[in-house]
Amino acid sequence: MLTSSLLALCVCEPARAQVGFVQLPQVERFSAVTTVGVPDRGEVFLGGVSRSAEWRRWPGPFAPGRAVGREQSHSGLSVRARIHDLRALDAALLAGPVASSDEQADTKLRGMARWAWQQLHQRAHLPDRSHTRRARSEGASEWRARGDTVSTEAPATGFDRAARFFELGSVAEARGDLRLARLYYRMAQKHGSTAAGRRLEKLRARQATGGTRRSRSRADSVTR
Repeated sequence: MLTSSLLALCVCEPARAQVGFVQLPQVERFSAVTTVGVPDRGEVFLGGVSRSAEWRRWPGPFAPGRAVGREQSHSGLSVRARIHDLRALDAALLAGPVASSDEQADTKLRGMARWAWQQLHQRAHLPDRSHTRRARSEGASEWRARGDTVSTEAPATGFDRAARFFELGSVAEARGDLRLARLYYRMAQKHGSTAAGRRLEKLRARQATGGTRRSRSRADSVTR
């Protein structure tokens, strides 16, 4: 037993631990000043530098172990371009609701949402010419009766707003939307239109007459 253990010690060499080093990648930034032409959504490679190195080391013929190392590096510079046409984007966005207006035409709005939509719709589409001429003639005659001059080239701000609201009120009244007509007439009266005040009085009288008729019909039905 002693002889076999001595032979094992003489033949086998002791194993030593090996030390390993790993270099992590490093990212470096650099810039260059130059002028190039790049198409839309294109890329141009300006240049780059690549470097590679490898080394090995043996301590000697009798010393155990060896060392091996490798190093690689690459640097490159490229340019990417993407052109955003803001005018084309605006045109596409504005054309979207117009294309889908037919599908949204059946949507029912209520309250202030309905009133706001009617305002936008009336601004986008011109009203009937007969109502427009009548509103403009009444507004102009009223302005002349007050002693003010009406200029066709540069109309006054108050007259322009009053005539515009009076015109929209006439269109709404012709369609039968008396609630919207009263709102427009009030705005026209606020800007100095007396014709709008007369229209409001007529609408109030009509509403009062309608209420009286309804009350009478109810009274007759109760009596019967």
